[in-house]
Amino acid sequence: MISALAMVSAMGCGTDGIKNTISGTIKGGEGKTIYLEHLLNNRPVKTDSASIGDDGKFLLTLNEPLELNYYVVSIDKEHFVLLITDSTETPEVEADFENMRFGAAISGSENSEKLASLYSGMEGFVTRIEDIMKKSKSPETSEAAMEQLKSDYTQVQKEKSDYCKTWLANNSTSPAALAALFELDIRTNLDEFKKVHNELQNSFGHSAYFKEVAKRIDEQERSNAQPREPVQNPDMPQQPSAMNDQVQKQMQQQQMQQQQKQQQQQQGGVQIGMKAPEIADKSPDGKMYKLSDQKGKVVLLDFWASWCGPCRKENPSVVAAYNKYKKEGFEVFSVSLDNNVDRWKQAIAQDGLIWPYHVSDLKQWSSVHSAAYGVRSIPSPFLIGKDGKVIANASTLRGPGLEAELEKIFGH
Repeated sequence: MISALAMVSAMGCGTDGIKNTISGTIKGGEGKTIYLEHLLNNRPVKTDSASIGDDGKFLLTLNEPLELNYYVVSIDKEHFVLLITDSTETPEVEADFENMRFGAAISGSENSEKLASLYSGMEGFVTRIEDIMKKSKSPETSEAAMEQLKSDYTQVQKEKSDYCKTWLANNSTSPAALAALFELDIRTNLDEFKKVHNELQNSFGHSAYFKEVAKRIDEQERSNAQPREPVQNPDMPQQPSAMNDQVQKQMQQQQMQQQQKQQQQQQGGVQIGMKAPEIADKSPDGKMYKLSDQKGKVVLLDFWASWCGPCRKENPSVVAAYNKYKKEGFEVFSVSLDNNVDRWKQAIAQDGLIWPYHVSDLKQWSSVHSAAYGVRSIPSPFLIGKDGKVIANASTLRGPGLEAELEKIFGH
């Protein structure tokens, strides 16, 4: 499965001065926030956001031009639309909130339209598979019924694979073909994988999806010379690899949550009550600042970036808190996950971030600072007490939550 949150990195190229837009209508999404997401170093990042109006309409005005790649327009993990676009297009999305994954109508983006057509044709297969999986998990399902479910599952999978191969025959030159490939078993469809690889290597070779396909082809060709492992024959039907297969998400949710907790512990995730790890780095003008130099003050350690739309929307709340409490021993220490010093400096000036403590190693998601704190999304603030220990984190510090926490400390 290609997760909806596994979007490829958008590094920001295109025509200077041009503002991309993504617009549309989400019926049933009135009042919600809609985001644009992609990957930076295999981490999902929300770079832009907008509110959906009372009429269901939205307009995302993008902070950076887009390269040709996969993107997600999402409301939450269950309600999203996948796009393939770049800075030359202005996609428009029309969808119902409850069926954004399969029922979206897309215009203004040729490859996105092809991707939508693929998913529209797959909806019936995914619905049938979801029904099979639901029945297979029921304790009331008999052994005979389970055997029938296995047979039904195999049949649906074959029909879905046949559909994808037919669709590929007419769309192998589109980046959307990569989505269809991930519905197929490479062991029996290596020719289809190689055909799409050859068609897209010049126009889409930069994509993480393309590189994953190339990796799979290489691994499969090397393994063909080895004895093939027997095909797994589990007690329950196996999940399909559908990009939008919600059943697979449900089956893996608990395991993923546990893995995330373990990874956070292994990679230095910082919890409330822990001493804040040291951060020492340079400001945009080359000055070295250390977090430990602020000991004795209440410090908001704020992980953000100039390209992060939600971060930029949080900045006015941070500025207001700084202005209100700075004379009482409150300080802000900002750590940017930028890689472009000029854009970083410009965002500081535009958002009025007047405190002096701005640092970055300019490595985006490869930053040693974000790794030390277990930061996996931004904005990610930590409130540090006068003793240097963390007293609150992003779960309570977003929006008005920051001032509420500071009111507890300073008494007003």
